[in-house]
Amino acid sequence: QVTGSSGLTKISDPVCRVIFSLETRDPDTSTASPPTFLLPPASKMSALTLVQRLSCSLTKPAMAFGPSAARGGFVRPLATTSFRDPERPKKNSTAWLLYLSDYRKTAPKDLKGKEVMSEAASKWKTLANSEKQPYESKAAEEKKKYEAAMKEYTDSGKKEAWKRDPAKPVRPLSGFMRYAQEARNSPDVKDLKMTEQTKVVGEKWRALTPTQKKPYEEAAHKEAEAYKEALQKYKDSGKEEAWLSKTGRKALSDSTAAQKAKAKAQKAVEKAKKALKKATANRKAADNKMKAAVKAAEQQEKVALKNLEKAKSTEVKDATEKAKEAAKKALTKATEALKKSKTKLTAANTKFQAKLDDAIKKEVSANKLLVEATKEEDKAHVALAKAKAEVKKHKDV
Repeated sequence: QVTGSSGLTKISDPVCRVIFSLETRDPDTSTASPPTFLLPPASKMSALTLVQRLSCSLTKPAMAFGPSAARGGFVRPLATTSFRDPERPKKNSTAWLLYLSDYRKTAPKDLKGKEVMSEAASKWKTLANSEKQPYESKAAEEKKKYEAAMKEYTDSGKKEAWKRDPAKPVRPLSGFMRYAQEARNSPDVKDLKMTEQTKVVGEKWRALTPTQKKPYEEAAHKEAEAYKEALQKYKDSGKEEAWLSKTGRKALSDSTAAQKAKAKAQKAVEKAKKALKKATANRKAADNKMKAAVKAAEQQEKVALKNLEKAKSTEVKDATEKAKEAAKKALTKATEALKKSKTKLTAANTKFQAKLDDAIKKEVSANKLLVEATKEEDKAHVALAKAKAEVKKHKDV
C-alpha cells in the first residue's frame, strides 16, 4: 500500500520490496491524494518488472529502490520538469496576493523585493477586517470563476489529455493484477485493511499452482502482445512525437540528450589528456634510463681504450700482447654494450612515440566529439526555445 502526503510515501508491508514515491498532488488543491496499488510479492518478480507492470498512468512518477526501501524508509520524489497547458485556467489569486499587488504600486522605490514583501506582510497583519474585506471578496469571486473554469476544463478531458496522450495504448494488467482484482472482492479479503489485503492476496497468489495461474497469465500475455503491437503502430504513426512536441517534452528531451553528449565528450577529452600526459612521462623516464646506460657504456669504452694505449707502451712483449688482448676484449665488450644500449633506446623511442601518437589521436577525436556535442546542445536549446515560444504563442491566441 502506497500511502502518505506532501510528496512523501512509505511502504511498511514486509511483503513489498520496492518503494514508490508518486507525486500526484493537484497544484490547484491544498491536499494530496496518493494512489493505492496492490503490489505482488517481490520474490516473484524483479523491481523493474514490477514497475513495468503497474497498471497506472501518472504524469510525474518517481521510483527508488534499495535496502532502505525494504525497511520502510521515506523517499522524496525525484524532480521533474513539465510544461503547463496554455489552455488550463490560471489559479486565482488570494486576498493576500491581491493586497501585495496593490502595495507594490505604492511601495517606496528604494525597497528591494524581499523588503517589499516583508513590509507588505507586516501591514497586512495589522489591517482591520473591514480593510481586508474588499480583497477577500474579490478573491472569493475569482475563486468561484476559477473553479467553474477548472471543472469545465477537467470535464472536457483536456487535463488528462495534457498529462497523457489519449491516443497512446494503455498497458494491460499482469496476471497477478488480474487475480488481485478478483481476490480483493472475496468475503475474506474485502473487509480487511489495504495492507492486510496486500499480504493475504500475495500469499494466495503464491499458493496457486501453475495450472491455476495459467488463465490469468495467458490472458495477460495475450493482451500484452496486442499492446506491444498497438504501441508500435502508435509510435510509427508519428502521434507520439507530435504529442511530445505539442507539450514541449520533445524539446526538453533533446536538450537533455545534447547535454549528456557534451558531458560524455568532455570526459573523453579529459581521459585522452591523462593518457597523453602519462605516455609523455613514461617516455621521459625511459629516455633518462637509456641515456644513463649509454653514458656508462661510453665510460667503459674510454677506460678500455686507455688500457689498450697503456698495453702498447709496455716494453715486455708478452706482457704487451696479453695487455693488448685484454684491452681488445674490454673494448669489444664495451662496444657491444654501447650498441645494445643504443638499440634499446631506439626501440623504446619507437614504442613510446607510437603510444604518444595514439594518445594525441584520441585527444583530437575527443575534441571533435565535444564540438559536435556542443553543436547538438545549441540546436537542442534553439528547439527548446522554439517549443516554449510555440506554447506561449498558443497561450496568447
